[in-house]
Amino acid sequence: MNYTPPDRFKQTSCKECVFAIYNDKTQVDCAADRISKFKDYVISAYDDEKEFFVIDRICNLHRPKEWNNGSADVSKAVDECSITFDVFIDCNDISIEYYSKVKNELQNLSYAKNKINVYLFQSSESKKDEKHLAFQLYQDLNNCIISLYFDRVEYIYSILQKSKNTFHIILDNTNIDGIGSLLIKINKLIVEDLCRFIVCESDNKIFISNMAIKILYQNLYLDYDNVMPSLIESAKKEKLYIEL
Repeated sequence: MNYTPPDRFKQTSCKECVFAIYNDKTQVDCAADRISKFKDYVISAYDDEKEFFVIDRICNLHRPKEWNNGSADVSKAVDECSITFDVFIDCNDISIEYYSKVKNELQNLSYAKNKINVYLFQSSESKKDEKHLAFQLYQDLNNCIISLYFDRVEYIYSILQKSKNTFHIILDNTNIDGIGSLLIKINKLIVEDLCRFIVCESDNKIFISNMAIKILYQNLYLDYDNVMPSLIESAKKEKLYIEL
């Protein structure tokens, strides 16, 4: 046993977590199965009151004992920490076929709607019929934002700089297929399987960490073709890249 006051910015103490399972004053397990999942990151600790585990990582399912009236509802905690996304949908050169594809994909999303911000965006120089079709899509989808931009890069950054969401993705006619199932898969990888990454690639779709853009790669969309390979290389080196 180690007496190790946890660093709350890097570690998670299980001592007062609603999911901690005790035998008398000794923690023996976690109702959310986090002890077995974190494995090598688990440290045995104690204080004057209890023997408990400290996880040498941040546990996103940690909840105080008063949470949910003291009821250890794992499903509710998992739902609460679901990953949030900014989904940009490029509506330039929109056609009837693309309109139908976007409408079908987004109306059939089973991912929590309150965890996604959908942005339909289009050049101010688009043709009148294309603008009309994009606006019709906006009306059909309800929970989304539509914008005309004068500068594409400036528009994207204006959203990302204010966003509190975790990841973003830019979709168009070439890669929007199957986006719903991919959102669910990425969420499971992070929330339940405890994977960590800042870039995820799958079938011509690229999810990028918003925090990485804000802090490390602020010029990504200013020089995408040159900066993106550097971002991917760096993410792979730090083991923060995943391909599905």
